[in-house]
Amino acid sequence: MLEEQVYAQLWQLDAQKKLEREMAEAREKQEKVHDTMAVLDWQKTTREVQRQQESELVTKEQAMLREQWIIEENKEQVASQQQFILNRERNLELISHNATEKQLLEAAG
Repeated sequence: MLEEQVYAQLWQLDAQKKLEREMAEAREKQEKVHDTMAVLDWQKTTREVQRQQESELVTKEQAMLREQWIIEENKEQVASQQQFILNRERNLELISHNATEKQLLEAAG
């Protein structure tokens, strides 16, 4: 009978150790899962921040290019207006020169 009690206590101790070991393993597994999830969340956050930064850079670059295009168009308009004015002045000078030449020819003739 004493022997049966010893075996029963040993079996109970063994079962308790097994339960404690399983609980420790479950805690370790839960910690590993938690660590893995923390890393995955960090990676996701990092990727989102990178995407957002890239999107902001693209937006800034597009805005800069639009501004640059507007500046270029304005420069082209100014250059075109100056060319028009220069051509008009040359034409007026030629008209005046031709009229003066015609008058001189009429006076000499």
